[in-house]
Amino acid sequence: MPDVAELQRHTFENLNGYYQGLKVEDEIEKDAKLNADGEVAELAKEAGIDPDKFVNRFETGEPASQELADTWQQDELEDIQKNLTYQDQTEPSDQGEVEHLAKTAYDELHRNALQTYRQAERELEVHRARKKQLRLIARRIHRGRSLESDVEKSLNQIIKDTLHPKELSHLEMGESNTFQHISENGDHQRALSHRYLGAEVHNAEGTRKLHLHRALQKVDREMPQINRALDKDYGLDY
Repeated sequence: MPDVAELQRHTFENLNGYYQGLKVEDEIEKDAKLNADGEVAELAKEAGIDPDKFVNRFETGEPASQELADTWQQDELEDIQKNLTYQDQTEPSDQGEVEHLAKTAYDELHRNALQTYRQAERELEVHRARKKQLRLIARRIHRGRSLESDVEKSLNQIIKDTLHPKELSHLEMGESNTFQHISENGDHQRALSHRYLGAEVHNAEGTRKLHLHRALQKVDREMPQINRALDKDYGLDY
């Protein structure tokens, strides 16, 4: 095949690691990506590149292939050159100078974009560590194993810190699949939901208590085995 070498450029990442966005699963991660996208869009706009077009090139959590990166680089360099020519009231001394300035602006743009996304990724590491912790906790609860006392006391706060307010609202309506990004195991999702809602019912009052109690009943209808000892501790009566 005469074009094998060219095809290979589509199969490996570009050497600079450009066009690598964020891989997201839950609402908190989506918010982080949205914020990073907004910052990168502003950088593109300042450089004279269409911000939507530029941000769309960072849609995945992997760097673009070398072939795509080269194609997009050429496209962006042309946009930057047009922007430089438009801003400068006098004609540049030669085309080489324009190309040099455009390449410098291109490199700076991508350094800043790369830094923005990687900073967002570092900030999400704590969030993802909590998700991993909850996954292990869910497994222990489902197996009927006790939790360490400090984990038991802080479990609901860990859940509140890990879930987006929108997700927390869904959980408090009895939607156990809220935890699908914590664990794909439905029993683990229900185990976490049952434990969270049970504790919240115990501490709630008035209409919130009634609302949470109904949510707990909804989860338990889908749960073949309920930890009755826990229910007794919470003072729940079915």
